[in-house]
This record gives sequence, structure tokens and C-alpha cells, in this order.
Amino acid sequence: RILLRATISSQVPSDKMSTSTQGKEVSVPVPRFSTRAVHVGQTPEKEFGAVAQPVYMTSTYKQDWPAQDKGYDYSRAGNPNFSNLEAQIASLEGGRYATGFSA
Repeated sequence: RILLRATISSQVPSDKMSTSTQGKEVSVPVPRFSTRAVHVGQTPEKEFGAVAQPVYMTSTYKQDWPAQDKGYDYSRAGNPNFSNLEAQIASLEGGRYATGFSA
């Protein structure tokens, strides 16, 4: 069982967001729920370029030196699967952050 908690942003989402491109303000549509559900937290995997993140079944991660990890050291403290899930839940709930944990 996984429990999730999202920190809700105080900003009300609108259907357009403003961005700056080469010094010009451009209005672009905000991705809708279904687009965020598919794409948020899904950055291409670094080693082979897989578009959908693989499921990491490991419990420990290689460290070049003690306390010098590459973002993760032990799965209970965090792993790529939970990081992607938390980013996606935060986006879908309109929050800035989400925390996933087991109970």
C-alpha cells in the first residue's frame, strides 16, 4: 500500500501560461490532466534513452565513494520510481511537491 501527500500550490491553474522566448512573451496552453498523467516525471532514461522510465528493482545503488551517490543510495530512502510517481502526483493534484511512502 502506498500513501501519497501533495502540497497544493496557492496559485489557481489557468488554461494558459506565459513564457519568454527570445525576449518575447508567448502564451502557450497549459497541459491538461491526461497529458500531465502521461508525460510528467517521464524524462528519457540516460543510459539507453528509453522514453518510459524502467522499473528499478534494486535495493542499493553504486556509490563512487562513501556518501557520494548519484542521487540515490538505498531504495527505502528514495528511488527513481518514487521520484517519478511523486512528480506526477504533484502535477495532477496541482501541487508543487508530493511525498510517497509505504505504510
